[in-house]
Amino acid sequence: MKIVRESLNEMNFQRKIGDPLGALGIGQWKDGYIIEREPKFTDLKQSINALIKFKDYNWTRKAYDITALYKQTQLTSDIEKDIEKLPVVRFKHYYNEGNLTGLFGNWPTDFPYMDIPFIAEVEEDKGRTFLIGPEGFDYPRYITELV
Repeated sequence: MKIVRESLNEMNFQRKIGDPLGALGIGQWKDGYIIEREPKFTDLKQSINALIKFKDYNWTRKAYDITALYKQTQLTSDIEKDIEKLPVVRFKHYYNEGNLTGLFGNWPTDFPYMDIPFIAEVEEDKGRTFLIGPEGFDYPRYITELV
C-alpha cells in the first residue's frame, strides 16, 4: 500500500478555515477581490481630477505598509458626494510578497480599475475604507484612509 502526502501551503484547508476555491482559482474570491459596486459613470478613462478634487484629500504616495499608512481623510458631505460615483472593491487580504505586507498591490493585468480611482475595503480588516488612485499602475499610486 502506498501513501500519498500532499501539502497545500498556500491555504489552510481545515474545516471552516481558509478558502479552498480561491486557492484553486475558482469561486467568488478567485481573483482575490470582489467588485461590490460598479462605477456610476460610463467612461472608465475619465481623469482622476474630473472625478474627485485632489486638494480635498490627504494622500500618501506609494504606501506599501498598512502600519505606515498615516494619511487619513475626514469624510464630509462634499467628499461623500464625490466618491459615491466610484466603484467599490472588496479585497480578501492585503497582499503579501515575501515578508512585506502591501496595500492592494500587484493587481492582475485585467484588473478593471487601474485607470480610475476606487474605494477599497479588506475582508480581513473590516471597518477600514480606503480611497485609491492607481493612475494606471498595478498598485495604489495614491492612497488615503477614509475616516
